[in-house]
Amino acid sequence: MASNDPRPTKAERREAARVKAQALREEQARKSHRAALTRRALIGTGAVAVVGGVAGTVWHAKSVEDAKKNSRLPSAVREDGSWTYGKDLAVGSSTADAPVLDVYFDYACHFCANFEVDHSEEMKKLASDGKITLALHPAQFLNQDWTNMAYHAMGAVLDNEPDKALDYHNALLARFGVAFSKKDKSLITKTAINEVASEAGLSSDTRSAIKKALKYSGYQKWIDASTKSFQDGGFRATPTILYDGKQVDLNLLQAKNSLADYVNGQQSGAAPATPTAAPATPTETPAPETPAASDEPAPEEGAATPGA
Repeated sequence: MASNDPRPTKAERREAARVKAQALREEQARKSHRAALTRRALIGTGAVAVVGGVAGTVWHAKSVEDAKKNSRLPSAVREDGSWTYGKDLAVGSSTADAPVLDVYFDYACHFCANFEVDHSEEMKKLASDGKITLALHPAQFLNQDWTNMAYHAMGAVLDNEPDKALDYHNALLARFGVAFSKKDKSLITKTAINEVASEAGLSSDTRSAIKKALKYSGYQKWIDASTKSFQDGGFRATPTILYDGKQVDLNLLQAKNSLADYVNGQQSGAAPATPTAAPATPTETPAPETPAASDEPAPEEGAATPGA
């Protein structure tokens, strides 16, 4: 059956097509506008994230730098970077009228580690008997990471648990001696610093202080002061031992109890025993976190390797 609706004229069809096309263009414009807004929002969010990340990085770097600027000497350490033990073996104490035994060392020096292992108990007894004031002088002589870590850890221990500082000091040197002999770098890391702290029976608060000091280089001022003192003293090797201001020939300190014998001999007026032969300084071998043989200074010329 024929429709009663009249067919649109050509002009009407043309107008309808124009209106539809206009509607499509407007819809497309709206979509494009929404997309542009979305892109700007995403870019803005990304910029905030980037700026925030950069700001966080800058803040962290500034915090580390500020920590270094605010670094300090441990409370019981003297201006030259040393700390002492008198008759009561308390940090910072001294024994009146007793000669001073000065021990200059680097925590990454295996000669120093050997000396410490061989003579630590003698030094402790000489101090507790009132025969000497023991003065320990660390130095960053070999430019090793282990020395820096040991400094910061020792600083935290001296400030938080000073009664355990001497044992921790001995343990740090002993740990390096083991690492050197085994050529095992894994034994001288930040983790190792904390392991030694646990083995030394340090409290959780002190161990936390060690971690903070390691993170923020809290005792850089101590490293700088003590190393400058070592350099200003004109010393050429570690360990360097002074008794009553005079440098001790390390050849005299090779045997068990030889340090105590030397001190007792000096105080009794007896001449120190002369070694029958000076042991030759052994050829160095590369060790973990230490320079190769040609880079590590040997003890003073004519001196033997401690503990050889």
